[in-house]
Order: sequence, then C-alpha cells, then structure tokens
Amino acid sequence: PRSPHYGENTKQKMMKTVVALVLFVAVINCGLITWEGIQRFPSHWVEANVKPEGSMMLPLRFAVRPSASHEKLHNKLMSVSDPRSPHYGEHLSLEELRDFLDIKPEIINELQNYLSEFGVYESEVTLARDWISFKATVEQIEAMFKTKLRFYLNTVTQESIVRASGYSLPEGIAQNVEFVAGLHGFPFKQLTLQSSKKSMIGGSVTPAVIYDMYQITKPTSSTPVQGNSQAIVEFGLNWYSESDLQDFYQKYASPLEGETLTQVYGENKDLFTSIEANLDAQYMTSTGPFTNSSVYTVSLDSGNTVDAFLDYTYIVGNQTQPPLVHSISFGEYGGKYDNATVQRLAQEFQKMGVRGISVMLASGDNGVGCNIRCTSEEFDFPSNPYITMVGATRLAVNSNEEVGATFSSGGFSRDFWQPSWQSDAVEGYLNSNVSLPPASFYDANGRAYPDISAIGQDLAIIVRGKESPVAGTSCSAPITAGVISNLNAYRLSNGKAPLGFLNPLLYQHPEMFNDITSGDNSYNCCQGFEASEGWDPVTGLGTPNYPEMLKVVQSLS
Repeated sequence: PRSPHYGENTKQKMMKTVVALVLFVAVINCGLITWEGIQRFPSHWVEANVKPEGSMMLPLRFAVRPSASHEKLHNKLMSVSDPRSPHYGEHLSLEELRDFLDIKPEIINELQNYLSEFGVYESEVTLARDWISFKATVEQIEAMFKTKLRFYLNTVTQESIVRASGYSLPEGIAQNVEFVAGLHGFPFKQLTLQSSKKSMIGGSVTPAVIYDMYQITKPTSSTPVQGNSQAIVEFGLNWYSESDLQDFYQKYASPLEGETLTQVYGENKDLFTSIEANLDAQYMTSTGPFTNSSVYTVSLDSGNTVDAFLDYTYIVGNQTQPPLVHSISFGEYGGKYDNATVQRLAQEFQKMGVRGISVMLASGDNGVGCNIRCTSEEFDFPSNPYITMVGATRLAVNSNEEVGATFSSGGFSRDFWQPSWQSDAVEGYLNSNVSLPPASFYDANGRAYPDISAIGQDLAIIVRGKESPVAGTSCSAPITAGVISNLNAYRLSNGKAPLGFLNPLLYQHPEMFNDITSGDNSYNCCQGFEASEGWDPVTGLGTPNYPEMLKVVQSLS
C-alpha cells in the first residue's frame, strides 16, 4: 500500500525496500516493538569506544502514525493533482489536512504521557498532529527506548555523532509511532555545485538569454499577484546576499531592482554568503519575477541529510500558508538510510502536494553515477515520485541548440517503484533504438528521473560583488521554479487553484516542453543514458516551452 501507484493498477506492488545501511525492522518481543539498529556502517564510520554523558541533551521526534492509510493519502493527492480528476485543484488547508490524517488528540496525549513518565514534560506538537518534538537526556532516552547510545566516529573527517542501537517501545505506544527521528542515520555530504567550464571567460547565460530560450515574457514593473509565492531551500550555512541580489538585478534584470526575499525562515547572514544560495535567489526571482519570495535556511545540526530534509518538511508542514513553489538544490547518492525514514519523507512531500505546493529538486551533478567497482549506477536521494526532479542542459558549441549536460543526473531510483503517470513515457524510451547501459547496472522498474530539465551551464551570477559563472542542476531547479510561479500567477489571477504537485500534469502534456534529443550522462567508468525523442534519463521531458505551458494551464479547470 505504500507504492506510488497502489490502487491504480490491478497488479499491486509493495514499495521497494532500499539497500539500507540502517534498518528499521519492527519485531514484537515480550510486549515491546523493537526497531533494529545498525547492521553495517557507512564508509569510514566506526563505533567509538566512548559513551555520551548521561546528561547530554538530544533532540528527537515521534513520527506519529496517521489513521489515514498511505494508500488513502496517495489517492487524495492524485485526486487533486491529476487534471483528469473532477477534484483537480481542490487542495486542502492545513486544518483540512489535519482532519484528513485523523490523528486523535487522545493519541497525542498518550504519547506525551509516556514521555512524562521519564521526566520529559515539554514537547511540541505540529498543527496536523503528525509529529511530536522533544528534547531528552541520554539517560532518559536509554530508559524510555530500552536502548544504548554511543558515539560514532568518521575516521576521515573526525566528525562524531551520537546514535542508538536497536530501540524499543511498548506495543501500545509503538502502534502509534512509525519511528523515532534522531536515533538512526549518518551524515553524508550535500550535492555540490559544479564549476562552470567557461569560468575563465564568464557566464554567457543570463536572465535575458533564458527569457528568449523559453519564450518567457520579460519582466516589467508589476504588482505581485495576491497569494502567489515561491521559496528557495538552503541547508547548512548557505545564505544569500541581499547586496549581491541587487547588483544582479542592476546588471541583468533592471526592472526588478528593489525586489527582495521578503521572508526568511531561519537565519540569513552575509557572513556566510554562498554561491548556491545566491544562485537560487538570483535565478528563481528573475525567472519568476514580482512574486512573493522567501528562503528556508535549515541547519545541519542533526548531522544527517535525511533528518535535515525531515526538518525542512516539518517546518513547511507546520505553516498555515507556506510558499506555493519550492526550489531545492541539495541531495546525495541514495541508499544510505533506513526504509521507514525515506518512506515517511515521501509522505511529507505528499502532504505538501495535497496542500497545493510544487517542489522542484535538482536531480544531481554526477550523471548516472557509478560505484567504485564500475558495476552499477548510483541513484539519487531524494528520488521519491512526489517531487519534480530537474536535470540540466547546456548550449552546444557554435550554436544556440540545447543539448543534455553530461553532469545531469538521471536514471532509476531503487527507493520507489515507477509511478503509473510516467510508465508510458519511460517504456517508450526503453523500447526505442537508443543505446542503453548494461541492464544489470540499473533497475528499469524504478522511479525514473529527471522529470524535466532547464539550462544549467555557464550561468552568470554575482557573488561578493563579482560575476561568477556556474554550472549544475542547481541552476536548473530555481529556473523551473520561477516558471511554475509564473503559471501559478495566471491561475491565481483567474480565480483558480495553484498547480500543486506537477508530475501527472507534466507527463500528460509533453508538448509543454522543448524535446532535447542530443547529449548523454556517462560518469567515470559507467556508460550513461542518451538523450532521445520523448522522455529520457538525461533531460526528462525537456525544457520549458512557456507559451505551450501557458496554453495548457489556461485549459485546466
């Protein structure tokens, strides 16, 4: 029932189990439900022979199990996101989502009472009642979860983290808890922005170039459409510079001078100005101009990228009016986490879609990826079906034609089965005459990505007052986010709902995209996929054709 296409086909499949380094396997033993712990360590991580002090405080969360099944949540998302549905666009408010999830107050009280038995009297409950956050000492945690906490050490970076072995809860409590966030999982690096191949020459792609490529109306002085909104999402000390943003507008998008990101969820200081955050702010706002724009800055205090994504969705899930379009340019190779956590993250993105939020995620900058033995492709995290994954193109030498960028990550997830809305497009690619990597290198039944793409090489940005050309799918995600905000502006100004979860719409209308038929994403010693007619694992359905996108959106209810 956790499959992204459960209930849509007569042949039902269970959600794929990830190749996990940490497993959450629930075992009933003497009235306790046990989540098994670390089976093997990620590379360079070892158990240190050091026990944390009993008074050391750690932040944890109960992932509260909703009464609404995973199947019911998926079906609700499809009913409001599939243009063929009579309920298309009927998104839920946060209050309506809370009622839909149907987590009773009595369940929350029971879980809080359990915490208080161990001296934890303060906790925070989300408005949807789907998470309970609390802080507890090592001594309290070991007692309430019947576990042992230990320090684990990365022998390369010397980074340390406190994690649990297997942990347990009484059966009556555990039946309302999917897992406890903060006890398992190890840090892994963020997706990094590639250096432009024209770094010595300068960025040849500017907002004006993008407007022409995708036939987007150039911005003029305008009043924002009420209710339209967008946001960039940054992790760690990646903060944008307001002065750089204004310099960028002055040089490349003068009608936007004075526009700014009006809301910061978290911290933002010029002290840690980053290329990534500047890129995101400059290209989302210039491609989606005169839109209420925000930034989420999510700390990496948890030390775990998966937990950081949960932190982000936790913040969004507790907001009554979150931004409608989100651009994310962070991630990593998949498979380094437990199955329960990655499936819960998928549910969090489903909840966002049910509320009318579109999430654009950079697919990655490592082509098909490749393991060290050159025997298998890697896949990217997150790669769940409920976000729109964005690949990258570049301009061909001596022409203005777009071709697939070699670094554009694409392929097949091993976390999720392939959703029904993309199966025809993917089957068409696999059954074409295109040259494919060895079949053993990837799972063709997995969620395929990217979904779409945009220009991602030789973009000009401003960093600390100077032009800095950059490349990567990190460029593509904020561009597509701005495009979606423009389409939302049309819908909202005409009394219609925002587009929300995009993927069913995208695959039903491939005419909305410029089909990219050249390029491949080979990586190191692994053969890549080739771009071809229709969907492909380099550029997805293609790059935005804004007039066609607007035409389709105008036809929707």
